Amino acid sequence: MPRSQPARLVYSDMPGIDVDLHGSDDISVRLRQLNMHSTGSYRCEVSAEAPNFDTVSRDGIMVVVVLPEDDPVISGQDEVYGPGSWVSLNCTSERSKPAAQLMWFVNEKRVGDESLVPHKIVRHADGLETSTLGLHIPIRSRSFRSGEMRLTCVSYIQAFNYASATTDVIASYELPRETVVQQRQASFLVRGGAGALLPGTAVSLALLLTGYLVVT
Repeated sequence: MPRSQPARLVYSDMPGIDVDLHGSDDISVRLRQLNMHSTGSYRCEVSAEAPNFDTVSRDGIMVVVVLPEDDPVISGQDEVYGPGSWVSLNCTSERSKPAAQLMWFVNEKRVGDESLVPHKIVRHADGLETSTLGLHIPIRSRSFRSGEMRLTCVSYIQAFNYASATTDVIASYELPRETVVQQRQASFLVRGGAGALLPGTAVSLALLLTGYLVVT
């Protein structure tokens, strides 16, 4: 109200709304210390002076996103897998808002729904959410490339430019000859590894994620 002294006043006492009075004017309002309570519908209303007091307003939605602090975590590995056994793992993306969506890849190929085990989203007291997606697949010799099978979990948040991945490696090896009875047997050993995807993987994942992520 330009003719008033002071010309700017704040009446709001809502969680998540901390108006920077000195950084706001008749064109824009600046908010400080955004948190999840800052998400909501915002309206700008302009009123004319007497005698008509005509009013015009517009609404807009603002969403505050909390990204996961760490890469997704793969859990449930056994130390040794035998021929014909199954791999049952979980991938967990901790504490974000909204909950991250998850995908599994085996040797850089996306796993179909028939091999996935969905879990309920865990909602914490502070409003953040944890998501988990299971993987259940058989071990076959053709699953190995150069003696290794790579299992990758990708977490992403739709409509936001965020994606993160963790990779574990299952390696095959033959037992020493003196331990073989009647026929040669093979076992499978899991060794964990996390971090960025291997060279060649990032490109294929980026192409796939194009259909899921919308940069705003």
